[in-house]
Amino acid sequence: LIGKKLVLSSSNWKGSKLDFFRILEEGNYQKKEWSLRIFPSHPSPEWKLILLKNPKEEEYILASVIKNVFKQFLISLLIFILIGIYFARYLTTPLKHIEKFANRLAKGRLSYRLRINTGDEIESLAESLNTMAQKLEKAMKALKEEKETIKKVSETKSLFFSAVSHEFKTPLTIITNYAQLLASGKLGEVNEEQKNRLMKISLHSRYLIRLVENLLNLSRLESGEWETQFQEFSLRNFLEEVKQEFLPLAKNKNIHLSLELPARLPRLLSDPYALRLALDNLIENAIKFTPPRGEVIIKAGRTDSKVRIEVEDTGPGIPPEEREKIFEPFYRVDRKEVRKSWGTGLGLSITRELLKILDGEIEVREGKKGGSVFVITLPIKGG
Repeated sequence: LIGKKLVLSSSNWKGSKLDFFRILEEGNYQKKEWSLRIFPSHPSPEWKLILLKNPKEEEYILASVIKNVFKQFLISLLIFILIGIYFARYLTTPLKHIEKFANRLAKGRLSYRLRINTGDEIESLAESLNTMAQKLEKAMKALKEEKETIKKVSETKSLFFSAVSHEFKTPLTIITNYAQLLASGKLGEVNEEQKNRLMKISLHSRYLIRLVENLLNLSRLESGEWETQFQEFSLRNFLEEVKQEFLPLAKNKNIHLSLELPARLPRLLSDPYALRLALDNLIENAIKFTPPRGEVIIKAGRTDSKVRIEVEDTGPGIPPEEREKIFEPFYRVDRKEVRKSWGTGLGLSITRELLKILDGEIEVREGKKGGSVFVITLPIKGG
């Protein structure tokens, strides 16, 4: 075979020419894309037979190969696509169930459980999530029962405070009035020592009355029985009346009580009784904890659609880490000055609850001269 030619000569062919031609004819080589040519060798008697290969055959073979390869490629691609779809569904279907499970848990449907039987890690994950949901359901049920118990205890406590407070308030008021009447000498002459003792009776009776009122207010606020009565009033006149009420108490402790107001103050739409109780607690505390020759300042101003009322004192101040705790019921700052003074720790918690009802806020910060500054913020048009 020389290149694309098949060469046969008389030197390597043992049969006759006719035998060779007969073989070619029987084999039908012409149809196999082979062409036959005989070249005599002159002057030699030898002959040569050459089969020439048709060049189209290579193209045919190449096209067949490409066709077969492309066909196999398409079949393989289809198989891979089907396998991919199967595995995608195998993986995504359980994940969709897990997503649905998470959404139901987020909506509070803790009784829902996953049902995944894949026999692999996803099934183990589903079992773990079901266990978690079961524990969470039990915990929420226990928490709900505990909440109901606490609510009942709180209601019982509020009813107890309310009943006891009502029972105490009337006799305490009578004791206070009689002590003041006796100390005034209108029922007969009293000496200085008797007068001092009567004044102490009156002072401590007023403290007990204040305690009873705080308990009553706390009970009403916690039970939701507090009824607000919004009305429009002059903030300037309101604050001046508050100052006049506390002037005797401040003078008795040799404390300077002042009121600093701007030239113009808006009229306020709010509940004056609730605001008065809140301010009374703040000013009373300020006077209580400010030492003699100290100062308590009441300020007010306007900021956009809100008013700001400040009560500043020159007392010992409140540590930063306790400025949030002081608004909790019955909490008292652990200081020597506080332990010496009377009080239950209810005033500030009541003040904050009252301001919430009025859509207001309260915060505390350190004053410029030491001490504390309590800042009340209220909407001008509340309710």
